[in-house]
Amino acid sequence: METDLLIHRRPARLARGSLGLLLVALALSYDARDREAFAQTVVTSVDIHALRGDPWPIAVSATRSGDNVLLRGTARYPNDCVAQTGFDAIYRDLAPLRSTGTRLLLLRGRRSPQGCPDIDSPVTRAFELRVPRAGEVQQLVLLDETGGQQPTIVTLAAGAVAGGGDAVQAAGMLLPLASAEVRSRTELRFHMALPPGCSPQNVAIEMVEGRSVTASREAISPIPLWVLVLTDAAACRADPATDQATEFVVSLRSLILENRQLLMVNPLWPPGAANPELFSSLAS
Repeated sequence: METDLLIHRRPARLARGSLGLLLVALALSYDARDREAFAQTVVTSVDIHALRGDPWPIAVSATRSGDNVLLRGTARYPNDCVAQTGFDAIYRDLAPLRSTGTRLLLLRGRRSPQGCPDIDSPVTRAFELRVPRAGEVQQLVLLDETGGQQPTIVTLAAGAVAGGGDAVQAAGMLLPLASAEVRSRTELRFHMALPPGCSPQNVAIEMVEGRSVTASREAISPIPLWVLVLTDAAACRADPATDQATEFVVSLRSLILENRQLLMVNPLWPPGAANPELFSSLAS
């Protein structure tokens, strides 16, 4: 119907061959759009995680010695029951680690099988974490608010590291993206080169909603909404061996983006750029 309307809006007197040229042009236009849509991969696996359910790091420091890093800190919990339930600590390298030198730490609160009362009676607990295989790590980044920073960049001081502390468990790497943008606040598009054997169907999105206030109860506006492009399948853990990137599309229509700032956690490394860009704003 659209083609008919376009044709019918043409002047009544068409030179011989003009109609044929118009049809060819329209066919080429639709064919190009079809090829573009076919080349895109729509990511439907989107998980939303809010930091308000996790322990709140109040103070952190890190000491490195050789291939290990010891992270010490104090975390605040809503009440003693939540504090006793504890948290799980994972890390993700911002790949390639030799270029970014950045390891991302996430402290994920556990859920008590019996549940905890919804009582606001804050308590603090000290924690000690051991980050293994950190020889190439130049900085640790906590995806949380500490001392007015969000995220919190933890500098590594030199010193002896004891063997204690709970080991931080490795999760998948965050591979670099060739590009990323938000269009009309309704969709996220990005280009990523995948390692051999890594399927586009292995790509998922996690969004982490940041704190809305600081520890001193000052409002944070806009609230950060961190975007992580995950490729955690076994075949996706190697460095890409090609510069050929696949385009991915993620719908944002179901998200409330008012007073939210979308930020990409994966490194942005356009072709030809000397260095990757970290923690990029995704302005529409």
